Amino acid sequence: MLRGGARGLRRRSCLFLLVVAFAALLATAADFRGGNRVVIGSDETFDGDLYVVGSSVQVKGTVNGDLIAAAGTVSIDGQVRGDVIATAGTVSVDGGVDGSIMVIGGTVEIAGSTTRTVRVLGGSLSVDGHVGRDVAVAAGSFHLGKDGRVSGDVAMRGGAATLDGTVEGRVTGAGDNITIGGNIKGDTRIDVTRLILEETATMDSNLVYTSDNEALIKAGAIVRGNLTHSLPSKAPAAPVRSRGFWPGFLQLALVFLMQVVVGGALVALFPRLATRSSEALAASPWKSLGWGLIFLITSFVLALLLMVTIIGLPLGMMGLSYYLTVVFLSQIIVAIWAGRLLVSMLRNGQQPAQGLPLFAALVVGLVIITAISALPFPYMRSGVIGVTLIFGTGALWLGQRSVYRQLRSAGMV
Repeated sequence: MLRGGARGLRRRSCLFLLVVAFAALLATAADFRGGNRVVIGSDETFDGDLYVVGSSVQVKGTVNGDLIAAAGTVSIDGQVRGDVIATAGTVSVDGGVDGSIMVIGGTVEIAGSTTRTVRVLGGSLSVDGHVGRDVAVAAGSFHLGKDGRVSGDVAMRGGAATLDGTVEGRVTGAGDNITIGGNIKGDTRIDVTRLILEETATMDSNLVYTSDNEALIKAGAIVRGNLTHSLPSKAPAAPVRSRGFWPGFLQLALVFLMQVVVGGALVALFPRLATRSSEALAASPWKSLGWGLIFLITSFVLALLLMVTIIGLPLGMMGLSYYLTVVFLSQIIVAIWAGRLLVSMLRNGQQPAQGLPLFAALVVGLVIITAISALPFPYMRSGVIGVTLIFGTGALWLGQRSVYRQLRSAGMV
């Protein structure tokens, strides 16, 4: 049994090594920097992609490729010949970017220029430079300064937006308070709580807005196209209907059967893993809880961070697939543990039910979990899913580690 498990593990290890080798080959054209404070001097030039991690990152030189940065503060005063992808508390671009700017962060300020698109998800975005194509922003506030110019469209979602600069294309989106004091050359279609057109505003095309309030249009504001105001549509509330007994029962039955099939496959293909995981949960429940929380948080975040970059995308997809698989199997492990616990208590007090087949324990445990989930209490089903997810994930992680250690001690890996 160890030999067969080792062969399968060797095949999976070879596949993993091939992926790692492919990622390493792609990474040969990249340069990596890290530290508390990273400064790319004005006399430095990189021919390739630059990956930077630090508390503070400042780029004064030239990057002939993409810049991927993760830091508390990212400042670009030099020139980036590719895209800028950053996650940071503060990002400021005073230099030039010959690509797109994609940021997840708190405060983003663009006083320089970019030849392509700006995409921002964060607290605030301020543009006082030139954007060669579109701006897509979801933030608490968005400000296009008087010297700011967007050659494409603006799509925005957030709290407050002030457009004092020039937009060559269209403006679409939604916000609480939107103030326009610049020149919008394309159509403007927005959902807004309060709209203000300053005396310096010039709308060269149509302005269509949906709001409960009339727009405040100050003297001197110009709307050359059609001005259309519509009220938000308020659909009647749908009547609350009881699902009845049979729809809920059928749903529980389908979920139960699916878990039996998947759990049966796990027990048949990986019996050692199922056994070790359920035993880990029985022996160390609090350890399973801790490892479950750690795994659910860190692995998901790590997979997403890897998927942000092109080099890490294959590994990120594999990591996310592994994460979803572990999450799906977590309730199976808890069911096996619950089934063995119940049978052991009925047989001989607290003695473990070692003789109980895994599949039988699985079915008994799934019946218990399904019955508890069906109790008519608020959030009962969600609570059961949450508890089994955390404990089962941690137990499955401990079980995998135990199987690996056994194979390694036997010289199979």
